[in-house]
Amino acid sequence: MQRPSLFKPLLLLTGAAILLLLMKMAASFLAPILLAVFFATLLSPAYTWMKQRRCPAAWRCC
Repeated sequence: MQRPSLFKPLLLLTGAAILLLLMKMAASFLAPILLAVFFATLLSPAYTWMKQRRCPAAWRCC
């Protein structure tokens, strides 16, 4: 019977650590972008509804 290898768990742990480090470094850059995507997704149905009912463009902000 073979002994279990430590290579795969160490590789997985190293990859997870690198991923967390990169996410922490990119947080200040990604946070505003993700927030903008969130609000765009949230407000898209309201914009489409206003556009279909021919609301003035100033009310739609576009």
